[in-house]
Amino acid sequence: MLRRLSVSIVAVVILTASACGGGEDVEKVDADDWVADICDAVDDLNEVENAGMADLEEAYSDAYYEEDGDLYRDAVIKYTRDYGKALDRFARDAEDAGEPDVEGGEEIAAAVQDYVKKEQRAFERVSREVKALKQTGDDLTEAVDAVVWDVEFTDLSELIDDTDSRDAEDIIDLLYDEGCSDFLFDE
Repeated sequence: MLRRLSVSIVAVVILTASACGGGEDVEKVDADDWVADICDAVDDLNEVENAGMADLEEAYSDAYYEEDGDLYRDAVIKYTRDYGKALDRFARDAEDAGEPDVEGGEEIAAAVQDYVKKEQRAFERVSREVKALKQTGDDLTEAVDAVVWDVEFTDLSELIDDTDSRDAEDIIDLLYDEGCSDFLFDE
């Protein structure tokens, strides 16, 4: 799980109440189609992460070689912006996917939005901590790395399971089958 080993920090993003339904009529779609749409939306997050990982690895190496921890901190901050934008798009795409036409589908769709919010809060904390570091040189590089490795990721499968929908396990299995569980589940 490259994502769990990567530096993932997300900028502050505010989701509106409508992201959870807000009383609007939400389209119910076949569960297989809904899962396919969610997994398609994950592709953008994955692309941003892969591109960011290359930059972060280079910045980490350069920071140690040049004894300039600001190189690494700046790369983390850039990644924060890029990943934050991708997470915003993911939340919108997930909302546009509607909700699976299963018992508890509304709660399952809301669990995806809750996943985004929880990820944002975790990354916001990390972002604040990285920006507040006072160390310099190699000490800064090590301090940034320590904060980044302390990230606690959200497990969408747990959030879906917590809906107590009798179809929750079916949706989780579909996410496994579709191939995006490795990104959304903290395993």
